[in-house]
Amino acid sequence: MLAFTKFRLSVQHAKLSNFMKKALKKKYASVSNVAKLANCEHQLLFDERYGSKRSQYVEKRRNQGIRAHKQFENQLKATNSDKRCFIATACFGVDAEETRLLRRFRDKFLLPFSIGKFLVSLYYGYSPKVAKFLDKKPVAKQITRKALRLLVRMIKCYL
Repeated sequence: MLAFTKFRLSVQHAKLSNFMKKALKKKYASVSNVAKLANCEHQLLFDERYGSKRSQYVEKRRNQGIRAHKQFENQLKATNSDKRCFIATACFGVDAEETRLLRRFRDKFLLPFSIGKFLVSLYYGYSPKVAKFLDKKPVAKQITRKALRLLVRMIKCYL
């Protein structure tokens, strides 16, 4: 009986190592698979062979998690760049297309030149106060948003 058990374990180990070889070829392994491996290698082998089926609830929660991760990654990307576009952020939001376009315009056409750097530094001095004002006054925010959209349409021609 003991010899049979050892043989059975070695066969399972061989199957499991084949699974790990496949995972290493992909150069990544999901956290779920690593967790399954720690808890129940039989379930991992079963899912690999027959596929794992998820309920609608689990699939919905999985998709919510994927969206949350993407949103978090976008926020990280935004923090890695200079995101001091205060007025555009107050009007459109951090990840808005308009805000990103205005940042690209600043980086490409204003910052390379001394007059542009001067204008940007003036903007950084006054815009936080303007952004706070816009947060308190929704009508002023709507007017500013319309003016910025007009500016964005003109800038799109150059980018």
